[in-house]
Amino acid sequence: MKLLHVLLASSLLLAIDAGRPLLAQSSAPVLSIAPEANAAVQVVDGFMAKLSSGDLAFAEKFLEPGVVVISNGIIYGSRSDYLNGPAKTDALYLQKSRRQLLRRQARAGASFAWVISEKALSPQAPGKSATQLISETMLLVKTPAGWKITHIHWSSHLPAGS
Repeated sequence: MKLLHVLLASSLLLAIDAGRPLLAQSSAPVLSIAPEANAAVQVVDGFMAKLSSGDLAFAEKFLEPGVVVISNGIIYGSRSDYLNGPAKTDALYLQKSRRQLLRRQARAGASFAWVISEKALSPQAPGKSATQLISETMLLVKTPAGWKITHIHWSSHLPAGS
């Protein structure tokens, strides 16, 4: 039930914040990170660094076994479903793309945290598609081993006017 409340609160914050401009022309991201969420943000960044480098064995350590990953409307229901399938393609694509963090919000309580990021993803190979804007939500739970990602939701769209 707590997870449902976190999901609803995150959705509401995304909806409220969606009307603000992206400030994509700025090189500095817009950040709103509560101090108690810093460790959770480090886990998200660590996961993305390992995924982007193709080190899926290490990336696995950041994820709860039952993590639910939703990517552009497709649901992957466990860590192994994601890592043994689309994570390989995601890693290859990320390795050939330039990523820029545009905006991030993060909050944490005693046992859960959420990190919402907006990123620009630009393929660096000739003939590839245009820059996409990626919306990313990660929910984390506190475990005896530290913060673990229990839910990821990625969606993408082209920037306005593309």
